[in-house]
Amino acid sequence: MTLRELLKDCNRDETVRLLQKEYYKDKEEEFNLILDAYDDVWETLTLKPQGKPIYGIVIVEKKGDLLEDDYIDVCLHNNDDEEMFAADLVAWGELIDCEVRVEISMENQMALAHILWELTFWSFTEEGMKIEKDKLKELVDRIESGEEELVPFKELESDETTPTNTTKP
Repeated sequence: MTLRELLKDCNRDETVRLLQKEYYKDKEEEFNLILDAYDDVWETLTLKPQGKPIYGIVIVEKKGDLLEDDYIDVCLHNNDDEEMFAADLVAWGELIDCEVRVEISMENQMALAHILWELTFWSFTEEGMKIEKDKLKELVDRIESGEEELVPFKELESDETTPTNTTKP
């Protein structure tokens, strides 16, 4: 089933209720605004396809570690080279006709809720997502040029107070 078919198959109100239960438990007061945003996302996702998809959308359960519990992960599978990567900064038009593969037991509505959460992680609009993607690209450029430094995670775990992001003079 593709993402487009999943959207047609699922009830919008029930999917949004699952989103609220799963991801917005503590945001009762804000949820009407969130509900409106997801209505817009739902409409936007009925975009025309942008050609044959090169990805598949995969839903898996990831085992947590000391810092986090087990969680559901929505990722993309590149059909050409078998690589897996994040779906949160990919244009929705590239995803709408991707095959969805759910590798754990869950109903279609819950699968769609997890996909919508992932697609809207940075923004409820593609324009907002593009802005966040551009910011991330700028940060990568600054890191690669030496203007910014990454701090190893082990240093963050130590008792020392270490800044997480340093700018060189």
